[in-house]
Amino acid sequence: MAQRADTLNIEPIHDEAAPVVPLRIEKSPRPPKQYIGAPIGITAAAAYRNAQARAARSCSLIVQKSGVLAGRIRRGLQKSREEKSLQIVALAAASAFILGIILRVWRSKKNE
Repeated sequence: MAQRADTLNIEPIHDEAAPVVPLRIEKSPRPPKQYIGAPIGITAAAAYRNAQARAARSCSLIVQKSGVLAGRIRRGLQKSREEKSLQIVALAAASAFILGIILRVWRSKKNE
């Protein structure tokens, strides 16, 4: 059952603030002298060239790895086609049979 609010044991809220922890702010080291006063255009151009070179390396690596993967898949499919040709034909026939049954049931339920 519900109790009256004045009979509940409620502790009073203390208005004491938590102690303040001082923050330690460290100054960052000064940049090297070669960058002090350098125009923004020069640094932006260098950053652009750096990003462009990294993107080109990444793209060539992706092309290389995808070529290796495609070759591996192609060799695996050729090997399977040569060694397990009867099993592949049986799998295709079974899949077509099951798909035919599913489509027939779906069509009959749709026309009801």
